[in-house]
Amino acid sequence: FAEGWRPFRRRLPATTATAAAAIAGVLVVIALFEAGLSEAVSFSVFLILILIASGLAFVSVRTSLLITLLLFISTVFTGYVYAVLAMPAPPMADRFAALTLSAIAFSQLTVSWRNAGDIWRNARDIAQNAMCDGLRRFAIAFGAGGAATVAAAHAFSWEAGIATAAYFAIVAGIGLFLAPFLMVALSAQFQRY
Repeated sequence: FAEGWRPFRRRLPATTATAAAAIAGVLVVIALFEAGLSEAVSFSVFLILILIASGLAFVSVRTSLLITLLLFISTVFTGYVYAVLAMPAPPMADRFAALTLSAIAFSQLTVSWRNAGDIWRNARDIAQNAMCDGLRRFAIAFGAGGAATVAAAHAFSWEAGIATAAYFAIVAGIGLFLAPFLMVALSAQFQRY
């Protein structure tokens, strides 16, 4: 993975990652206006609880902030995907189950990001080391979460179980795509000189 990452790493300096994160922020605002976010208060409370729980679990403000950012941006983009495709999203309780599984999967990457941080490394090195270390654990959490959701759907006749697994896959996939950009951008912002 480290060898495959090098071309991506060369094209992703901290300024480009910061610009990509800013563009993602603008797209989030556009997606919120276009698709809307139903049950915004419940989702906000959920994000605050994820922020607190991850901060307590990982004893790191940076880690909990990255998990929450990935979850928020991925959820907004997923809502936009569902709106564009005119597909109904799963019920809110089922979406919260999918978002919890996504937060667990994101934590595998963000803990590696926290552990890779070093004042002697630049932001791209930190992101590369974090992606190399955490991607296998992310893949395991992603596969186990999806398999558990599908198995629960079949075993307990959970009508929205397959839709929840699909929602989880979309949220986690978008978050995986955005993770390197946010890791580089946040690493560049948090580094001390």
